[in-house]
Amino acid sequence: MFKTATTLLFSSLVLTSCGGGRDDESLTVDSLVSKWSFDDYDYVGGFSSGGNSVTFEDVPFGVLVITTEEDQSNGVFSGSGLTITYPLRGPGNYQVVSSDEIGQFLSDESTEKVLTLNCTVGTASVNATRYEALSGGQILVSIDSRGNYKFNTTSPISMGQSLDLEGGVPNRPDSGNLTIEDAFDFTGN
Repeated sequence: MFKTATTLLFSSLVLTSCGGGRDDESLTVDSLVSKWSFDDYDYVGGFSSGGNSVTFEDVPFGVLVITTEEDQSNGVFSGSGLTITYPLRGPGNYQVVSSDEIGQFLSDESTEKVLTLNCTVGTASVNATRYEALSGGQILVSIDSRGNYKFNTTSPISMGQSLDLEGGVPNRPDSGNLTIEDAFDFTGN
C-alpha cells in the first residue's frame, strides 16, 4: 500500500508540474538550484512539492518530488522528475533501499536512516520511463537553516527500470546511474 500511495502521489505531481504551475513554485533555496543527472542527461529542478507531516506506523516521514520545467534539451529524454521518500531522522548518511523494503524501517523500533529514490525521464513527452534505485548506495542528508532536508549523492546511485508510461522512452537503457546535487524539500518556505 505504501508503494502504491507513493507512486500515485508522484504521478499526480508529475502531471501537475509538467502541465504547468505557479511561478512561485520555482525551485531555489538559499540561492542553490536542484540538479541531477541520469547517465549523460542533465536536469535542473523547476517545480517541487514535498511534505514532512506524513506518518506511517506513527513514524513521521517526508516525500519530496521535484520536476523539471519545460525542458527540451535532452531529446526524448527531456523532462525528468525525482521522488525521495525518507523518515525524518535528521542529518547524516542515508542508505538507499527499495520501495519494497522501506516499510520495515518505518517503525518506532527502527532508528536507521534509509530512503527510497525514483527518477522518471522523458516527462516532457507522452512516453516516459521510471527508474527505481536498487538497494545500496548512500545519500548525504543535511538540514538547512529553515529546517528543510537537502539531499546529495556521495557517489552515483544504480537505478533499474521499473515502469514505462505510454511505451516508455524509445531506446531507453534497462539501468543507469543517478547523481543528485542539492535536492531540497522546501515546503516550509
